[in-house]
Amino acid sequence: MPKLAEVLEQLRSDIADVVQARERVQESMTPLAQAQAKLGQQAETARRIGREDLARTALARQESVQSQLAALGLQYDELLAEEARLEAKLTVTARALQAKIDALSPSASLH
Repeated sequence: MPKLAEVLEQLRSDIADVVQARERVQESMTPLAQAQAKLGQQAETARRIGREDLARTALARQESVQSQLAALGLQYDELLAEEARLEAKLTVTARALQAKIDALSPSASLH
């Protein structure tokens, strides 16, 4: 049983680490999304005033930001999947530990 309890504690710690990583990724995405929108506006403004060179520069930067956002989006999805996998493993392990506790308990014969 101590082994299962250690596994549960490690899983809880791993889940917390994954949640923190996912939240950091999400926090990184927000300013990038804002920058992407701002660059789109800059490109549009540059076109309206006839500055195609500035518009192209803004669009190139916007494309770079979009690539960064896409990479972070993939990382976010991977972290969500990892979190779900760990939580499922935690549930299974907790049930196994509870079953062992129930089997050892004196009242187990009353069930």
